[in-house]
Amino acid sequence: MRRFFLSLFFALVAIVAGAQERLVVQGVGELVGDDFAPRYAVLTEKYYNSMEWMALNEKIDRYISAHAFDTEVTEDDPLFDWKAYIANMEEAIENFTKEGNEEMARAYRESLEEAKKYKEEMEQMVGTIKAEAAENAEGLDRQELLDEVLKHAVGGRLWYFAQAYGDGRYAAVREIFIDEEENAVGLMDAQGKMVIPARYESLYMRDYPNADGKCVVLAYKEISRESDQWEVSVFREDGTLATPQTFAGAKILDQVELFSVHFRDGGWGVVDGSGRVITQRKYKKIDWNSNNLLSPSQGYFVYGERDGVNYIISPTDGSEIGTFKFVAGESHEVNYYPGKDPR
Repeated sequence: MRRFFLSLFFALVAIVAGAQERLVVQGVGELVGDDFAPRYAVLTEKYYNSMEWMALNEKIDRYISAHAFDTEVTEDDPLFDWKAYIANMEEAIENFTKEGNEEMARAYRESLEEAKKYKEEMEQMVGTIKAEAAENAEGLDRQELLDEVLKHAVGGRLWYFAQAYGDGRYAAVREIFIDEEENAVGLMDAQGKMVIPARYESLYMRDYPNADGKCVVLAYKEISRESDQWEVSVFREDGTLATPQTFAGAKILDQVELFSVHFRDGGWGVVDGSGRVITQRKYKKIDWNSNNLLSPSQGYFVYGERDGVNYIISPTDGSEIGTFKFVAGESHEVNYYPGKDPR
């Protein structure tokens, strides 16, 4: 019987541990080596902290170091286009000499000689680095390293961009297609399931969950670039729509764990931490403030402007529980209705 309860205990521990699995985003663009770098792999935190990943990552670093100078150099690099530089300097020296400006011609000659010495030193240094790195990376194959990363990557693929969200429980991942203008972002969980399909321009998930331990995700889709029109959907973190409504815009109300949304037919309202529209009226604007800017610890509130009046909105049911107005200086005049002061 004791063995049975111990087995049950460890099984429950395993289930809880699996449920709490977190994600880590790791850039591996140097292994891809194409025009669409950077690339990102999404790894579980458990694998990321394992000796196996540390060993693989060390090999990746050695490979990258060995090929750090493989790409064509530019003017920003130590070895830029010396041929063109020398030609331009020699042409300038020739022109100054023809003009009889021997002082400038001499200055350019000295600069050219110093540049040539610097070039030789840099070439020797780079050659030494490349030789040492190549020896250190002997036997390492790019495709084999990339395959090993993909074997452990959540979802089994790389992404153009990725970012961990929801305390690492999810990752917002971006795909890119042949046309770089066509890219889309979605939300992936720790099992590699796309809970929100990659068909949005951007996602926003709060890094802290609401009262039920879940997050709300705002998904933005561009309707018209010319007129800057957007369609915003509100999802729960499991990928279900929190409301069937879509909105023309949305704003994060910092400190109060709420969102303001712009209705498609005009006006603004408030969405709570579960994605539910809680306001009964529409407002000209929605924002948040503190009861006293000098003492923000007194509490924060959401307000909506309607008919020239700023109404304080209840964060629980969206009702109007008071008014406030801006006063000269650093404080506000806050007036809660009788029995409605939440402090």
